Amino acid sequence: MESKSANLLGISTDSTLEEIHAAYRKKAGQHHPDLGGDRREFQAITAAYETMLASHEKLRLAAKDRAATEGAAEGEADSGRGRSTQPKRAHAAKATSSSNFAADPTPNRKRNSGPQRTSGTGDARSSIKHLLTGKLPLQDHTTYFILVNALDIFLTYLILTRQGVEANPIANFFFRNWNIQGMIAFKMVIVGFVCILSQVIALRSIRSASRLLIFGTVAVGCVVLYSVWLLARVF
Repeated sequence: MESKSANLLGISTDSTLEEIHAAYRKKAGQHHPDLGGDRREFQAITAAYETMLASHEKLRLAAKDRAATEGAAEGEADSGRGRSTQPKRAHAAKATSSSNFAADPTPNRKRNSGPQRTSGTGDARSSIKHLLTGKLPLQDHTTYFILVNALDIFLTYLILTRQGVEANPIANFFFRNWNIQGMIAFKMVIVGFVCILSQVIALRSIRSASRLLIFGTVAVGCVVLYSVWLLARVF
């Protein structure tokens, strides 16, 4: 079962938790029903993902139990070696313990605080790693949208440097007041706003966010084709 689930996700059975998450995000993005994928395939991928998570957790608990068992065995061996000297040191150990408690009434809490902070730091680093390396929703749609807008800005730059006119009145306002740099900055701000807006919408509806990016890509693509036609007439 684990082998079949791993093959479905495109990973090995001994993959790390980060690799399992990354593989699921990639497959889910390819087969999500809201993006035109097959619903049964998406359900199979989700089931495989849950199976791999359960297997990973089972292995983690088994390793933890094994470490605890080995630690207990080592403790018993140490106890057997030191049993002969224990009566001679009992009174001194008791006095030392009482002295330490009087000097610092909270030694246990100090010792326990270290692992807790380390664990929290590890969880935070893992979350940051997922954020930086994981695939965002509609990443491919966003890439196409950005590329088409970059092409539009480049073609607009060529047209304006050849005494052309910016048809967009708002962009033309920035061009007249801040030259080409102002126009480019205006268009880049719009592109960034649409990309962020699509990610916010994707939290509620991937289909709506997908439609927004597709509409934006098609609309700007039409402008690009028109710009190409204008440049072809100039040359």
